[in-house]
Amino acid sequence: MARAKALAMAGAAGITPLSPMPRTPRRAISAAEHAQALDRLDTLRAKLDRIVSDYDAMLSLSSTGEAPRGLDSTGDPIFNIGWTALHMPSITLPVLYGANGLPIGLQLAGARYEEDRLIGAALELEAYFQRRPITS
Repeated sequence: MARAKALAMAGAAGITPLSPMPRTPRRAISAAEHAQALDRLDTLRAKLDRIVSDYDAMLSLSSTGEAPRGLDSTGDPIFNIGWTALHMPSITLPVLYGANGLPIGLQLAGARYEEDRLIGAALELEAYFQRRPITS
């Protein structure tokens, strides 16, 4: 439900997911299917390298909502899976807070092999929120 709401909110903002992420049990795949999936990821990485090279970072939410209470879980990683698969560095800043007073992270993702630019953008965003704190 939280994922559906997050996707609906993203869609309303004109943001579309890179690919649908199945939320059902995984099925076994053949070696050929696995190789084909890896080839598709290589193609996507090359395309994204060209697209993101002009930007220091891309901004998104880091999860579907407020952090869960306790240490049993860090929340739904759905917004990080794509960056990981594409080998793009990402960093989360807990700069927003939800109704329960727990953090809502903003995630920055950057171009491959450009971690220095990503960290610079993260430091600027963190400084911005320290000057202008946002609370619920």
